[in-house]
Amino acid sequence: MPTPAPALRVTVLRSVPARRATVHVAGELDLDSLAPLREALHRCLSAGISTIDIDTRDVTFCDVRGLNLLLIAARRAASAGGVLTVRRPSASVARLLDLTDTTDYLIPAPGPPPAAPGHAPSAAAGYAS
Repeated sequence: MPTPAPALRVTVLRSVPARRATVHVAGELDLDSLAPLREALHRCLSAGISTIDIDTRDVTFCDVRGLNLLLIAARRAASAGGVLTVRRPSASVARLLDLTDTTDYLIPAPGPPPAAPGHAPSAAAGYAS
C-alpha cells in the first residue's frame, strides 16, 4: 500500500499593520492538498490584506490545480486593489510557472518586496493554518 504524501503545511505571518501577509507553503501542492492554502488565502483576502507574498521554497511538487489556486487568488487580490506574488519559488514551482508562461504574472521583478507607504513590514502578528 503506498504511503500517503505528507500534508501540506501553510503558515501565515501578518505584518503590522495587518495589510500584508507572507504565506509559507511546504509539501506537495496538488488537488488532494489544496484546502489549507485555499482557506489561508481566503482568510487573508477576506480580512482586507492587500499584499500577499507566497513563499514556496519548501514546495516539493505543484500541479496545475495548485497553480490555478494561485492564479485565482492573484486575480481576487488584484480586483480588490492588492497584489499576490510568489516569492522564493522552489525548483518545481519555478518550472511549472515557466512551462505555463505565468512567471511574469506571479513573480515580481528582482528586488526587495515593496513596503506599505509609511510602514515597515514585520512578522509580529502571525497565525498558522
